[in-house]
Amino acid sequence: MKHQKWIKNYERNFEKLAEEVGDLRYDSLEEFLLFLSKKIGKDSVADERRGRKRLSKCLEECSKNLDSASKQIKESWRISRPFMDEEG
Repeated sequence: MKHQKWIKNYERNFEKLAEEVGDLRYDSLEEFLLFLSKKIGKDSVADERRGRKRLSKCLEECSKNLDSASKQIKESWRISRPFMDEEG
């Protein structure tokens, strides 16, 4: 699989993408971060199998950090949920 340099509708505008992802409700953001963590973790395993040990280790660490971030956002959702309206 070839890695893309941009995401459709965000052609090189990663700042806009970051803003939109950051504006997700925390429960949705937690889910996104968890899926991203798992994806990067799969890439780590694939690179380990290809003998790319340094790359694999970096990706594994990234996956762990994203998993940790998802847990922090989950806690943020727990804290903020009582203050959210049901439509938000």
